[in-house]
Amino acid sequence: MPPAWASGIFLLAFAARLVYWLAADPPLLYEHQYHYFTNALRILAQPDPLHYVLHSDEWRLWDGHWTIAPLYHLFLAAVFALFGPELAPLRLIQCLLGAVAAVAVAAMGRELCGRWGTLAGVAVALHAYSIEIPTWTITENIAIPLFTSAMALLLRTGRTGSARSALAAGALLGAASLARSITSAFVPAGALWLFVFGAARPRWRAAVLFLAGGLGVILPWSARNYFLIGEPVPIETTVYENIWYCNNFATPEQYARQQALIYGAESNARKRELAMHFGLRGIRRHPDRFADKAWANFRHFFRPEGLHGLLTLERSDPPYRHPLVIALEDGWYLVVVGLLWAYLFTWRWDRGYVLVWGWISYYLLNHVVFFLNEVPRHRSGFVVIGAVGAAAGLAALRERSRGARFGLAVGIAFAAWIHAPYVDRARQAWAARGENRAAAARLAAGDAAGAFARAEAASVAAPRSARAVFDWAEALYRADRPAEALAAYEAARPRVIGGDNTALVALPRLLALAGREDEARRALHAAHKLSWGEDPWRLLEHAWLRLPAPRADEVVVGGDDFGAARGFLHPRGGPLEIWGPHIAFEQYLDDTRPQPPPGLHRWSRGRAWLRLRPLVESPRYRVTLWMGAPFPAPAGPRAVEVRVGDSPAARVEVGNEVAPWTFEGPAADGVVQVTLRTATWSRLGEPAEQGVRVERMRVEPIR
Repeated sequence: MPPAWASGIFLLAFAARLVYWLAADPPLLYEHQYHYFTNALRILAQPDPLHYVLHSDEWRLWDGHWTIAPLYHLFLAAVFALFGPELAPLRLIQCLLGAVAAVAVAAMGRELCGRWGTLAGVAVALHAYSIEIPTWTITENIAIPLFTSAMALLLRTGRTGSARSALAAGALLGAASLARSITSAFVPAGALWLFVFGAARPRWRAAVLFLAGGLGVILPWSARNYFLIGEPVPIETTVYENIWYCNNFATPEQYARQQALIYGAESNARKRELAMHFGLRGIRRHPDRFADKAWANFRHFFRPEGLHGLLTLERSDPPYRHPLVIALEDGWYLVVVGLLWAYLFTWRWDRGYVLVWGWISYYLLNHVVFFLNEVPRHRSGFVVIGAVGAAAGLAALRERSRGARFGLAVGIAFAAWIHAPYVDRARQAWAARGENRAAAARLAAGDAAGAFARAEAASVAAPRSARAVFDWAEALYRADRPAEALAAYEAARPRVIGGDNTALVALPRLLALAGREDEARRALHAAHKLSWGEDPWRLLEHAWLRLPAPRADEVVVGGDDFGAARGFLHPRGGPLEIWGPHIAFEQYLDDTRPQPPPGLHRWSRGRAWLRLRPLVESPRYRVTLWMGAPFPAPAGPRAVEVRVGDSPAARVEVGNEVAPWTFEGPAADGVVQVTLRTATWSRLGEPAEQGVRVERMRVEPIR
């Protein structure tokens, strides 16, 4: 039986991840997630997957030129082979692995500072990004559990000298390196650490076994690269692309020429050579820009991401995400980094101190100095070790260490510095929110003049904020004042930095109501283009939250359905269809595939919703849905559960042709809302987990 502390942390971490997954239920997002998902399916689609993996690099290519560490692709392919290409089994496994990582961090903490180290595992169990990533197809889901388990065993080996622990720790770190190659440098570094700081003698034995374990996992893959592929690279080649991309310091024209030279090179070896040449040349020629980049990366790495997204970028995130990230990412980071400074200034130079600060220094050197960082993803390797150092810092403070107290003071000053830019923005946002609430209340009471005066005060209170004006525009829209709402949305657009998509989803319908048809079509095209280029699900979620249900008797799904549709994927069909960068719709294995019939539509997820505010009031309505499951859905009928309002659900089986289906149910507050539930399917070249295709919804009053 595992000890009570390990069981408790495992259950806490697993429950946090499970609750987030089931409550948020996000789809796969963005290009990185689809890279791994699509290539795992590509592996399984081959007649001989093992031969394909061993003799081809197509399945792990990034941008068509660079190879990525292989292990997560293979992990995904194995899970899909066992359970089918569904996300639920994968997410469950990744929640379990995330809980294992939290236990491993607690084990590291206990090696450093006894029972106080358990708090490191609690911190990782409740860390926002660590809670979120099990719902993604991203390599950290196996890299972090492997890395933390390896580091926990490495610390134990340093204390006990166990040959078995040394070999296992090396093998786990080698496996972590095949998931994210940044950890590979710690295979020799860990061996050196054991040789210098190991407690048992002879120290060289544990060091050699650790090194053998790591190389025993990595070198077979390196041999595959050399002998079967003809590429003499240990793990991957994206490091060359990263050095070039992060350090070229070229003008757009110069960068385009460099790109043409690299991508037009006669061999992969020449591509790597040119990438290194341009990256190192950029550093030599522009040391000032290199220093500026490192300083900007440092500030970015420690930036409070939740506050930045809410107050500066004003991102259109789901409503639960801002408080989650502010509390369990920004707040978490504030406490952990402060205590980490306390640990730094203890200057203990024992084996735990050297290992923790050796990794943190190495990690920051990579993500701050040499490369770039995508916060919070690239913090993942920092936070797990940072939590261990923070627990050790807390233990040092309880021992009344003077160095730890001084370090805590430095940490508090550091936290004040990184949060200072957001104090004034938070004050402005709070003031504007109060004014807008007062404006909405006056508008509801019929005091239009007073409402407009308070809305103007909100705009003045936060002069750089688009949200301060969008909140007022939303109130006008919901009060059925479309012309004034349109003017407010248009007035706020110059303030948008890039994170708030409220105007993007509101303008198509408002422009159409104003008779500005050409502008409405262009606005809808822009919204659909963003759906394909970034994420349709969040755009629909945001519109559902911020826009009223359309006043109409019919909605065309995949047309202007913002505020009417939720839980659907990309808009498809007709002249507005845009193929996104990570969805290769044309790349099916069967070149003789049938084409989907024309017409605007979207594919649902497992749960989806539609709503309208009918033009004629009635207690009950007849709802007609045009839906089906044509190609590329698997052949055969699909069961769909449809509920209108709070009426009992009706279960129907739709075929491979889109056809009208009729249901009845009540309205609630004048809005007819339809809920769909269905099983999902996935296939190569398509978004993950699609349900049924829906083209239109029409409502008619029942007399």
